[in-house]
Amino acid sequence: MAQARRTDRLGGSILQTPDQIRHRMAEGRRLALLQGTRGLLYWNLITIGLIFALLLLPGSDVIAGNLKYVMFNAVLCSAVTWWRLGVPIRFIWPIRFVILVQVWLTLCSYLASMQLARTNDFETSNYFLIATIIYFVNTATISHVWHEYRKWILNALLLTVGISCAIGFLQFLKVPPALAIARIYNSNTEITAWGADQFGMVAYGAGSVRAVGLGAWPEWLAFHGLLGWGIIASRLYRRPLAAWEVALASFFLLVTLMAQSRIMYISVAVCTLVFLYLLVKRDRKNGKRYLVAFVGVLILLVAVAGERLGYALQTNVKKDNALQYRQDIGWQQIYSIMDERPWTGIGPDDRLVWNVRRTVPDRYTQGAFVDNGFLLLLGWGGLPALALFLPIILLGLGSALLIVRDRNISFERRQMAFIGGLSMGLVLNNMMLNNGFTNLWMNCIIAAIGGMATPNSDEVNQELQARYHIRRRRQSQDAISYAATTE
Repeated sequence: MAQARRTDRLGGSILQTPDQIRHRMAEGRRLALLQGTRGLLYWNLITIGLIFALLLLPGSDVIAGNLKYVMFNAVLCSAVTWWRLGVPIRFIWPIRFVILVQVWLTLCSYLASMQLARTNDFETSNYFLIATIIYFVNTATISHVWHEYRKWILNALLLTVGISCAIGFLQFLKVPPALAIARIYNSNTEITAWGADQFGMVAYGAGSVRAVGLGAWPEWLAFHGLLGWGIIASRLYRRPLAAWEVALASFFLLVTLMAQSRIMYISVAVCTLVFLYLLVKRDRKNGKRYLVAFVGVLILLVAVAGERLGYALQTNVKKDNALQYRQDIGWQQIYSIMDERPWTGIGPDDRLVWNVRRTVPDRYTQGAFVDNGFLLLLGWGGLPALALFLPIILLGLGSALLIVRDRNISFERRQMAFIGGLSMGLVLNNMMLNNGFTNLWMNCIIAAIGGMATPNSDEVNQELQARYHIRRRRQSQDAISYAATTE
């Protein structure tokens, strides 16, 4: 039998059999695979971290214009990871409807270009929903292969929204550096004079402060605050909260109040009731104390800082200038479109949501924000667009509820489902008086949370065994089992 020869450290000769050579070659391939999968892990984490960073950066044409490059990196990362590791990715129903919505809007854009001679410059509105699909795949891959990093990503998101909320709190206190940051992020309106004669109507809310944090607009700070609350509150499904966690969750809720995004107060009220209920249910002794303390702080905030909350507290629906602006100018654009093109709209158009300042008024667009997500969908893609979009929200809420209530499912998945369902509810709430589904980076984060709610092989086995007392056949050791070792 042929034998191979190698040299040891002392210069001697050691004989190797063919089996030993094959074993060493296999170990070499395994080591190379592990090193490669670590690189893919870091690439996926950096890709997701980029979105967290962009969420905190001020909006600009430079960032929005480079969205296609951010997406290309994410697509390449997903494709290489899937090809190298063979990760089975299953598109959940909300993601499937996202694909259908984007395909329909692309078709509407083509029809508007052909029938109305409207420009079709492949703007952000033509492909921004695709980013959600990509980031769903990114985090679904991590959830399947490196599921221990779910907690890392969630803590990074908590830190991200926590920074924004801390800045928002300082803005509410009128700390000068924080107010300067607000002017950088929102140059349209001074946050200390938001309701002061914006459209030539009667001013109200004098002395109020609408904090924006690092979200540019109050409604996005409200998103940040409620997401932070959701991350902390979701821990109640496993254990009672520590005192500092209760304080942090309460801080997020109070900052959401300070943003004074009035339509989001619906979500604030629901989340507060859910939070207090879960606190008392999980820990009756301390929960009641926390409930009394939270209500006391809330009353104290309104009593001491009532003037700064004046924008919300002095709201008069019949004389609200922001609502009248929407009804008289912003929404009229969509009514005109629906009169002529109820089934296909005018296609995705940045001039209705992002680039209103660049609008050249025509029969359809007047250079005004629509500020109603349902109407925006009607204007872009007619009735079919809205009909395809609503299942995204409803299926997302329904799936989250089913997962959260199923005790056979791992806590990590239930936690992600709770936060994902909360996100869907926030989008639905925001769409009533804002364009809740058009925040590029928030969409990516919501999709990433959905991706992390998908199960890995071990979780599927555990759920099948707990529910039906059956176990899937053991999978052979492959790239995924090697990749699971990240040491």
